[in-house]
Amino acid sequence: MATQRTVRSGGTPPTCPPVDTISTHKAQLIQSSLDSDNTVGISIHGWNIISVNSSINNETEMDDLSNLLYSAQQANKPGTNATDTNEEDTANTNTPPQPMKKFNPPEIVYGNAYVELHHIATNCTFKLTANDALLDWVLAHGNGSSQVGHQIKTLDAKLWSERRLNEKLEQQGSTNTAISMPITTTATIETRGEFDYDWTFSTPFAGRVSPSSTSTTNLSWISLPTSGIANHNHLLTDRTVPILYFHQVHLYEDDLHDNGDTSLVVKIRVMPTCWYVLMRLFLRVDHVLVRVRDTRFLHVFDDDKVGEFDSSKVRIYRDVCWREVAFDEMHKYGLPGSSSSSHDNSNHDLKVWRDEDRYQQFIPQIPMVDLPSHLSQFAHVDLSST
Repeated sequence: MATQRTVRSGGTPPTCPPVDTISTHKAQLIQSSLDSDNTVGISIHGWNIISVNSSINNETEMDDLSNLLYSAQQANKPGTNATDTNEEDTANTNTPPQPMKKFNPPEIVYGNAYVELHHIATNCTFKLTANDALLDWVLAHGNGSSQVGHQIKTLDAKLWSERRLNEKLEQQGSTNTAISMPITTTATIETRGEFDYDWTFSTPFAGRVSPSSTSTTNLSWISLPTSGIANHNHLLTDRTVPILYFHQVHLYEDDLHDNGDTSLVVKIRVMPTCWYVLMRLFLRVDHVLVRVRDTRFLHVFDDDKVGEFDSSKVRIYRDVCWREVAFDEMHKYGLPGSSSSSHDNSNHDLKVWRDEDRYQQFIPQIPMVDLPSHLSQFAHVDLSST
């Protein structure tokens, strides 16, 4: 009898082969307790793997999420409470204290969607959710721009900033009457009350593994000199092995006020030999920039010595790759793109980057960028360390 879980269903269901194929590989589908015909996961080699899409957060859920992010924002700013302001403001006695501005969540959040992989023998749980991703997005603002990336301006905002800067230089009697700034560079303009933050929701979230379902701590990712996933790449390209479970789970998305698109999506694939997860943040700011942050996870069942549990081999491998390119530099890498909103080919280029089926082929050509110091390109976590 299939295991049952109470979940909130919605979205595209997972793809699975016939039950006979599942049984042949000593696996078992997990059904929702709310709907016995609704498959929400698979149990295989001592792992219970669940993936669930959900409907969009309602108003109450969005309020709860906003409060959660605000609490994290407060906690991440030592010595600051809801009525505090930054040191510059408090140092100026002529400036009244200003309340802390809130980090608003994306317009569309699938707050009840998640991917969860639970290892029964160690009781460890690896889970990906929108809430965790957005919490890391908020916390990154307190740890320097290397985590959230440089501030991005839309094409209109870039032109506005250039005009503001030119006006200021003219007022100061500067001989420079025109300045042209790179699109992806933020102008240094002293404007009190201006709230600079990453409005593209480019989270540095790279997954967490907890030692138990009730634990508030997480296991540490250990850096590796080379990719553990690459060492097992043959398992992912072996077409003779069936895919027992595949699912795509959407966590959040936003159209950036009609200036582009950002989304965080998780894809999971389970085979008789391993499970594999890709979490991708994709960002497009029209005529400005394309950003892709891929985090891949892999566990190989053979490492468990199937049929004989070996606690020294229960590992999850992780690879992190961040890519980014400005529209005005795309031609250097053979990519379709132009930073000019009036360019004849501009609309055609944007259509490419708005269509996942079309831009997928170009992602490997996008140049890689440095990761923040706390995030290793290659790492693994040992579940047996609990």
